[in-house]
Amino acid sequence: MSKYYVNKGKNHEVHKMSCSYLPEQGNRIEIEAMNDFDAMSQARDYYYSDANGCALCISGYHTIYRTSFFSCQDEKFHYSAEKYR
Repeated sequence: MSKYYVNKGKNHEVHKMSCSYLPEQGNRIEIEAMNDFDAMSQARDYYYSDANGCALCISGYHTIYRTSFFSCQDEKFHYSAEKYR
């Protein structure tokens, strides 16, 4: 099991324990999960339905990354998604 954390603030991002953007201890909820998919599922099912993966440590579940990479034609968004891959 790995430790993940979801941000309690207005931006409900899910982070791995090793992420440099991990919220402060009082502003996060711990999630124990086997992988990124399980962590995102728990965060969305039990805490925040709008939970989003961190662009740095869980980029496969980061909304802007998925949207811009697969459907947006704007090069600016495409470039910003590429730098997190």
